[in-house]
Amino acid sequence: TMKKYWLAFGGFFALTFFSCTKVLHQTDTTVQVYQMEENVAKQSSNSSVIALITPYKTALDAEMNTEVGRCTKRLEKTQPESTLGNWMADALLSEAQIVFDVPIDFAVQNYGGVRVPYLPEGSITKGNIFELMPFENRMVVLKVEGSTVQTLFDHIATLGGWPISQNVSFEIRDSTNAKNIMIRQKPLDTNQNYTFVLPDYIANGGDNCSFLSDYVERKDSEKLIRDSFFDYLKKNPVLNAEIEGRVIYNE
Repeated sequence: TMKKYWLAFGGFFALTFFSCTKVLHQTDTTVQVYQMEENVAKQSSNSSVIALITPYKTALDAEMNTEVGRCTKRLEKTQPESTLGNWMADALLSEAQIVFDVPIDFAVQNYGGVRVPYLPEGSITKGNIFELMPFENRMVVLKVEGSTVQTLFDHIATLGGWPISQNVSFEIRDSTNAKNIMIRQKPLDTNQNYTFVLPDYIANGGDNCSFLSDYVERKDSEKLIRDSFFDYLKKNPVLNAEIEGRVIYNE
């Protein structure tokens, strides 16, 4: 797929280099947008377009190369559970507790929303976090019945496992069912209500989660999940996570 580079000029600029995702940022001034295909980007240095974008690209490169944390080891994306997924879900849960100021039982992040195969050992830059979470997904908190939690985890089981936070665990049986679901060290109670945080994409029914989209006991935040990661890193700049048996296969 041919890469496209998007530029906006005015009182504010944004330049994004993702092969499959376009990120747009609203500005307060009149903006001119230029679309460059990869072959245009490779034109000679005499190109007026190249001359125009070079100062902006240089500034953005410096911003994206800013260190925001350090990994004690490589954090990988795998199923049914992963070190990268555990870090993401725990960071989401921690920040959601601050943003919503309500008790939250656990966090869920869809596997497809994790956009890199790993975060490397060593320095983690702002650019690494943008690559990890390029989408403009926002945090949503839902309060649902235990039976809906069962439905959600059954769905996750059919997909091989998603990142889930501390305070929750389950087993995948027959690749279709979630068994032995534990929440806050207690078995799932289908007669009890549970509160959890997730991306708005999933809360709106994405990834075949239409059973979540009609819930009225819902709190939305304008805060991007990506920004919640940056805030979490300010307080916890050392990234580390272990496989803890949050999701396991038990055929």
